[in-house]
Amino acid sequence: MQEVLPHSRQQFQRGFVQQSAAGRCHGVRVTCLSHWSKWVQERFRQPSGRQYRLWLPKMMAAAKLKAGEKGDSGMKVQAVKYVIMAQDMERGIEFDKNIIGIAVNSKSEMWTELGFGNAIIALHGGGSGESSSTGLSFQVNDIEAARKEVVEGGGRVLSGPSGRPEGPIRLADLADTEGNRFMLSQYVGGHRRPGRQ
Repeated sequence: MQEVLPHSRQQFQRGFVQQSAAGRCHGVRVTCLSHWSKWVQERFRQPSGRQYRLWLPKMMAAAKLKAGEKGDSGMKVQAVKYVIMAQDMERGIEFDKNIIGIAVNSKSEMWTELGFGNAIIALHGGGSGESSSTGLSFQVNDIEAARKEVVEGGGRVLSGPSGRPEGPIRLADLADTEGNRFMLSQYVGGHRRPGRQ
């Protein structure tokens, strides 16, 4: 059904009452009903006359965005991908697949996507191989064993593993075969691990 915006407070109220009484929409979409409480909250701050007719669509659009709805012209995010560079695509894929343990979702000469759960790491060809910070961090159950595997797989240990005085955690800074720096973390001690009940 095409959305019909009310052009006055009375029309907004009338559409709400009709919808409430009949249990269905009468020319005004359900979005009007969902914005009724917002309308009540804003009624003393609403402009009048022509300004109201300009204000209402903006208010409804803002409420839709707040609720996570996007208009036809809005950006709709389908996935979040973290892109890192690879000097040698095959070498980078082998490291991420065999050492880090993430699966290859798609593969090409210049673009490869690997996934772990909902996380997607994309390797982009054409990297220089120089050391580069990425912000990537992998939580593991045994940081010493993971550090050893990274080295055996061609990666480098830049620092750690070491503890932190502010919490029960050990951290290590490493780099993969393509120069991409990443962090390994392991929760230790008697504190509950994130994601565990």
